[in-house]
Amino acid sequence: FVMMGVIRDKPYWDSIKQEIASNGLQKYFVEIYPKSKSEIPSLVGACDVGLITHTRGSYICEVAVPTKLFEYMASGLAVVCSNLKHITQFVVPYKAGLEFEANNPASLAKALEKLAVTTGLAKKMGANSRKAVEERFNWGVEMTKLASAYKTVL
Repeated sequence: FVMMGVIRDKPYWDSIKQEIASNGLQKYFVEIYPKSKSEIPSLVGACDVGLITHTRGSYICEVAVPTKLFEYMASGLAVVCSNLKHITQFVVPYKAGLEFEANNPASLAKALEKLAVTTGLAKKMGANSRKAVEERFNWGVEMTKLASAYKTVL
């Protein structure tokens, strides 16, 4: 597993690393810190799955739609995400990934296992992710909606 991202909550990040270590799984994880923003797309694109582990009980996690969701989808990754409606609405209806119960490590493990053991599932969901971004979740579509709203107001 490759762990990459902006660390906004160092204690939470440290707790994740501690959990990995306490289970003797360090050899399966690597942390990557991109040298520049331009390096991020190629690093993300080299992955098979994008993971969003937003938790319940954190205001920002319960309302913010993370940018990484669309970065993962644009890169053609299957998305595994917490079952928070503001995130799953972009994933589940488009068959772009799997949801797991927020704050439930066993549920997360089950979703990851399903992708690992079901031949071709991650690839198919990744293709669905890319298609959803091309057809629905992009600035061209959003600008058309915004222009229409402005015309209505004016």
